[in-house]
Amino acid sequence: MLQTLGSGKPVVAFCDVKSSIYQGDFVLSTAPISSLLINPQFGKANNLQQWNDNMKAQKIDISLMPSRLMQTARQVKIANILNGSLAIVKDMYYNFNAIVPDIDNNTDLWYHACKKSYRRVTVIKSSATCKSCRTKDIDYEERYRLKIDVTAENQFLRITLFDAAQYYLGCDVKDYVQSTSKKKEEYEYYRKLVLSKGKEFSSLVKIDCNFPNVGTNMNVIATEIHKVQKKVAPDETKDKEIASARKGVCTFRAQGQIYHDLPSLVPRDNNPCYF
Repeated sequence: MLQTLGSGKPVVAFCDVKSSIYQGDFVLSTAPISSLLINPQFGKANNLQQWNDNMKAQKIDISLMPSRLMQTARQVKIANILNGSLAIVKDMYYNFNAIVPDIDNNTDLWYHACKKSYRRVTVIKSSATCKSCRTKDIDYEERYRLKIDVTAENQFLRITLFDAAQYYLGCDVKDYVQSTSKKKEEYEYYRKLVLSKGKEFSSLVKIDCNFPNVGTNMNVIATEIHKVQKKVAPDETKDKEIASARKGVCTFRAQGQIYHDLPSLVPRDNNPCYF
């Protein structure tokens, strides 16, 4: 039932459920007394629906907004990951800011992977064996990924994006590959990729425990990545122009302090004084 309503983005209210953290993710568990309400009519639900409608009107995809995990994950530096000072715990998430200096164009954008473990497999005559699952003739698929280099404080790290490419490109890697097969310069996704170089991003990552060694074998997987919005400093020159005594109020702000602008009392260029 929920799958049929998913495209409409309904408000869903859960009653008498238990919350917990499982493998690093926030999850809800139901009980026999649990109940589920779809588009309930009460204050908080109506406010949430109104907020969702406003986001849609502004063409903001709320599914690509920073998650709570992104906001609460442990803040680290690239150096902490590279020097092995972090406790490599399964499903532990870390958050760091870094600049994207380059995109890895030499690594294949897809590989054959086991559908169960997502591990790379070698396909021989349409058959594959997964070493992780220890199973022969497994079901496999083409798994797409994008690798980008990030840097901060003269430290460099390569991170892998699977589903997180949605945050970075606005599409998944498969759609990106298909859109750039011909005249890639004409496509929005490619332009977005090029324009990301030199920009600062905040990344939510986890370290693959199957690659615990520090160095080139470390597999750092990004689950979210968001562009860091720079704070625009106030234009003090424009403040002074607008607040001139000749045009209105005779005060202006400079470096947080309030000053009075009296050009007629202390004129420039040897002009006459007026009071």
